[in-house]
This record gives sequence, C-alpha cells and structure tokens, in this order.
Amino acid sequence: FHNTLTLPTSAILKEVSFPVISMTIWATFISLVHKFLPNRTIAQNMCIPTQPHSLLVSSLGLLLVFRTNSAYQRFVEGRKIWYVFFKRK
Repeated sequence: FHNTLTLPTSAILKEVSFPVISMTIWATFISLVHKFLPNRTIAQNMCIPTQPHSLLVSSLGLLLVFRTNSAYQRFVEGRKIWYVFFKRK
C-alpha cells in the first residue's frame, strides 16, 4: 500500500514516463495512419520484415540467459562466503 501512495513521487516513474508516453503516442499514430489511410499500398509498405525481429529476439534471449546465469553464480558465491563466515562463529 505504501508503494501506491508514493507512486507520484517515484524517481523510476519520472525516468520512465517520458519514453513510455512518447512510444505510446507514436504507436497510436502509426496504428491510426495504418487504419484510416485511404491508399492501402502506403500502409502495406509501412510494415517491417519479420527476420530482423526474429534475430533481435534470439540475441536478447541469449543475453538474458547469460545475465541470469551470471547473477545466480554471484548469488551462490555470496552464499558460500556467508556460510564460511557464520561457520567460524
């Protein structure tokens, strides 16, 4: 409940709000142009091919897996250090 009350003063929300609003406006504009444009050939040329998207998603997936594995390895190493620290006491 505390997070909901402090949401208007959130530093993260202030950092993220402009990009989110601008991308929302841009996506709405593109959707409206695509829907209401009388000449459909221009609207069809606005579409992007799917191959770059597939390659980007694959590379981002690999990056995410690598970062997750690295974070887990750091967690395990920290847990080992804490175990040794408390075992001595």
